[in-house]
Amino acid sequence: MSTSLSIGGFNITTVQDHQGMDRNPTEVYSEVPAAAWDPYRSFALDPDGFYRSQWRGHLISPQMAGRRFSWTRGWGPAHTSTPASRVS
Repeated sequence: MSTSLSIGGFNITTVQDHQGMDRNPTEVYSEVPAAAWDPYRSFALDPDGFYRSQWRGHLISPQMAGRRFSWTRGWGPAHTSTPASRVS
C-alpha cells in the first residue's frame, strides 16, 4: 500500500521496498524492559507482541509535468553512495 501527500509543489508517495520478519522487541532491544513497550503496543506491535521492520523509499514528483525521483536512505555502505535516482 502506498501513501501520498502534497507539500508545496511536490507529490510524495511512499514505495514499499521490503517487509522484514516478525521480531520480538525484547530480544532485539534486550536492555529495554518488556513493560516499557506497553505505551506503544497498540500501534507499534502486532497482537502477538512482535514488530515487523519495513523498508520504504519515496517517489518525489513535481505537480507539473516533469521529472520524478525515487529516494531512499539506503541500508548499509553499499547503498548510501547514491541516495536518489532519476526514474523519468
